[in-house]
Amino acid sequence: HETLDALTLIDAALASGRLALDWDCTMPALNTLGEWKLRKARHPMIPRERAQPIDLELGREWLGVLITGPNTGGKTVSLKTLGLLTLMTLLGLHIPALEGSRIAVPNGVYADIGDEQSLQQSLSTFSGHMRHIIRYLAQAGRYSLVLLDELGAGTDPTEGAALARAILQTLLEREARVVATTHYGELKAFAHRHPQLINAAMEFDLETLQPTYRLLMGAPGASHAIEIARRLGLPQRVAQQATESLGVQEATLTEMIQDLERARRHAEQAEAEWRAKLQELAQRESRLNADRAALEHDKQTYKQRLQQEMEQVLEQARAEAEQILRQLRQAPRESKQTAQLREQMHQLVESVRAPRERASATPPDQPAEWRAGMRVRIRSLSKEGTLAEPPSDGKAQVFVGKLRMAFPLSDLEPLPDPQQKPAPTRYSKPRPPQPVPLELDLHGRRVEEALPLLEKYLDDAILAGLGSVRINHGRGTGTLRSVVHQYLKSHPQVRGFHLAPQHEGGDGVTIVLFRGR
Repeated sequence: HETLDALTLIDAALASGRLALDWDCTMPALNTLGEWKLRKARHPMIPRERAQPIDLELGREWLGVLITGPNTGGKTVSLKTLGLLTLMTLLGLHIPALEGSRIAVPNGVYADIGDEQSLQQSLSTFSGHMRHIIRYLAQAGRYSLVLLDELGAGTDPTEGAALARAILQTLLEREARVVATTHYGELKAFAHRHPQLINAAMEFDLETLQPTYRLLMGAPGASHAIEIARRLGLPQRVAQQATESLGVQEATLTEMIQDLERARRHAEQAEAEWRAKLQELAQRESRLNADRAALEHDKQTYKQRLQQEMEQVLEQARAEAEQILRQLRQAPRESKQTAQLREQMHQLVESVRAPRERASATPPDQPAEWRAGMRVRIRSLSKEGTLAEPPSDGKAQVFVGKLRMAFPLSDLEPLPDPQQKPAPTRYSKPRPPQPVPLELDLHGRRVEEALPLLEKYLDDAILAGLGSVRINHGRGTGTLRSVVHQYLKSHPQVRGFHLAPQHEGGDGVTIVLFRGR
């Protein structure tokens, strides 16, 4: 017998585990304070794909819940869900609800449930209902769970509503936990006024005139009997007479409940839109943070690359300086060529010193006033930006593209207005003296090819100390000749130029004269 009992317990435990897995159940938190909280709870006997989860609270802020709503709207299913999940918990089973659900250990479960939708019971008579309720009133007490379906139905509505009020009041005075369903408008008003009772409604879609089976806490529901009958085919004349037969107070209450349902739907829609926008803003913030991190990474990478390039420039400048010094030592006497070499050395030193000073020191000519909207250059990024606001505490907010970032003032360099941009200073790169031909042949070349060749040739000729050279640009359409002449006019070392004599090339050759020769 002991072995059989042990096997029975093991089999029951395995069955309970399989049931919890099949129904996607969770373990509720137990309490002895008479508090229930169901989160997305499902009726265990309804297939999961058809069951509409409900949220229900009882025993903490209120002792009773009065559920109203249309027929076939889910009121009875909500009662059964609460009762069955309580019994499952008492049997040690997990329940089909989300984590965080709470179930109280009640002082008895009393249920008077019977309607034509029940799979297990037939329609009860008024006397049958009352026999059950009389027994509950004699036995139920504090922390008892009492479930009453269609309280006060089956008799005169006025007397039935009065009887239902008295039953509810008695149970609440005993601190029993009560959940009841009804269609009586008087009971809705009673629940609204009672401090320990709250209205709840089964949601009804006024557009489709179909129930949604959602339980809504805090608002009464309408039966929508006339609307449902009209949709099922009741003649319009009969439906209109029924509406007119309603008392003014009842009609006003029904209209108020419908308005509340519409307002709640609009509020839910607005909340959903707000949550969607909030999620979109969170995604935008995440993208901006990623862009800011990428920009900071690019900033560090650029600093490292700038340091490497500076080292390369210094090494190249050192090599060029040594070559110029060797040429100066080999020169037999001071000449124009040696003077040019010294000038090239001076320009080389300045061209290396200026970027280093700009990169490492704050420029002395800071503006007297930083103002929003002024253009600045960020030295560390080698980018231009716009000052977002006047700086404070040695830092300034700068728009770099679409990003707004903070930089120290020492990293910012004010830029002049576009109309006040100074002319760039050009430094010619020193080249070692080498044999330079007296004539440059540009005949047959395009303009974009000829100009770089012309610039290099003139620099080499000046460095070699030539007094004049010949530029063979050919006749053609005259375009290349015009471009060459235009360039010669702007060259600071060209004293003049003219076309060659006819026997030396005529208008296909230009003779160039340099200054100081």
